[in-house]
Amino acid sequence: MERDIVKAPYSQQELWADVSPIFVDDGNSVVAVQYTPEHREALSYFRAVLVSGEKSTRVLELASDMIRLNMADYTAWQLRWLCVEALDNKLEEEYQFTEDIMKTNAKNYQLWNHRRKIALKAGPAAAELELEFSARALDLDEKNYHAWAHRMAVVEAFGLWEIELLYVEEMIDRDIRNNSAWNQRAFIMKSQLQLSAGIADEQTTVMASSPRILGIPPSGITADLTYVNTSSNMGRVLEDTLSRELTYVSNKIAAAPRNESCWNYLLGLFTLPGCSPFELCRWPQVYDTCMAAVTKAPSCPPALAALAEFYIAAAESAVEVCSQGNTGAFEVDAAKKTVRSAVRHAFYVLEGLDVADPIRAPYWAHRKQRVQMLLSRADLDVDYMQT
Repeated sequence: MERDIVKAPYSQQELWADVSPIFVDDGNSVVAVQYTPEHREALSYFRAVLVSGEKSTRVLELASDMIRLNMADYTAWQLRWLCVEALDNKLEEEYQFTEDIMKTNAKNYQLWNHRRKIALKAGPAAAELELEFSARALDLDEKNYHAWAHRMAVVEAFGLWEIELLYVEEMIDRDIRNNSAWNQRAFIMKSQLQLSAGIADEQTTVMASSPRILGIPPSGITADLTYVNTSSNMGRVLEDTLSRELTYVSNKIAAAPRNESCWNYLLGLFTLPGCSPFELCRWPQVYDTCMAAVTKAPSCPPALAALAEFYIAAAESAVEVCSQGNTGAFEVDAAKKTVRSAVRHAFYVLEGLDVADPIRAPYWAHRKQRVQMLLSRADLDVDYMQT
């Protein structure tokens, strides 16, 4: 976006008398850039200082003019930063400059790149300023990707996890459907787990030596999932995180059961570092949350999808028990019973999704095929309706 510069032309300024502008004739271009006369002249002096390599106060001002004329001019932004570094300028002027730009164009890529450089140069003392700056941008647009990404960089660089968690909760309370805020919360959880001792940034497949009881209420359409692999090598930090976050997101789902942001967050919890592939089925609270939502809104696609994932995880966990060479015959029979029950109920829910969410019918068909394959892996009849 161009803005008029209220000042005398460069050619009439004594400050620039020693500089010979470099004009470029674009010729008969098919699509010529429609520069204003002010922009064309500023660009000619800009070319001249790029050639000379000058880094001075006047070049800093020239770069400012170029940015105001075209806020996406990354070369002008880069030259401005080189001048800031060369002159060892105080950053107060940069704070004000970027504040003015943000109020006009808060989604400018170059603005946020420049602001991140300022933050790195200023160090920890400026962390609060950066969070306040991005918060003002988010007041203009609560889903501004650039502002959220800037907060990620600042929070990660200076370890402001608790402060950011409070801010994210405020943003979710303001708009429970703000997917960006939910994503930020997931970022915080993942980062904190990675920083915790004993938690690696990778998926840890758990091959349990012995299955344990998972007490799933045998009501409604609940499968007989009394025999699934629930052993885990997760640390206490991850256990506490999942417990706390499941309670948090369940309360939000109760308030807005059709809000996909909440459901995506719930399922995303089980991709956190340290989670086993089947961790989902270890938590009865997931089932309870799904059933409460389905009871309140029977055709709620995200609730049904999450419920299907719960059953699939239970079936996959039981299949793993069947495949272990040291598993006794009684344990294998019990695990196969769980596979049948979980597959039958997963299929039932997925068929419900064909009706509740027909736009994704091909995807639900794909999921049903995957569910049927679990029967084969457990050496069971592929007729999933047989018990």
